Amino acid sequence: MLINRSWDHLHTGEHLPSHQCAPGSSIRISIYNIIVAIREKKLAYKHPNLCELQAKQEIKFFLHPKVQLIWIEKAAELGIQALVVGLLLQFRVVLSGNESVTLPKDFLAKFWISCGVKRRALKRLEEASLIRVVQEQGCSPEIAVLKV
Repeated sequence: MLINRSWDHLHTGEHLPSHQCAPGSSIRISIYNIIVAIREKKLAYKHPNLCELQAKQEIKFFLHPKVQLIWIEKAAELGIQALVVGLLLQFRVVLSGNESVTLPKDFLAKFWISCGVKRRALKRLEEASLIRVVQEQGCSPEIAVLKV
């Protein structure tokens, strides 16, 4: 037979006999009766790698750890053409694993990007210090994505 009582008896120290409790509830009652207030104590401790840990937490990325979210935000401020070309650059860098890449005509043609749009977008990205372009005569420019 179960007794229908409120939980107020737990605060008074009154215990129900085990034959009047639901199975397993006697454990619950004893746990509630032995709860002791724990006070927080702060210690003066500084992790030796705290600066590195904070820096790792602050770095936010976009789709891949190598692609900084702040980089994408700055490219977006330069216009849609610069953003699209910047995303394609980041894609090629992540895919190839190299520091610098090229943007060939056939690759850009898949995304309906002309040579003029590419040139203007690269100029904007370079002026914003998001990329470094090395142009050799007769060759496609080598583009390195810079960290922000």
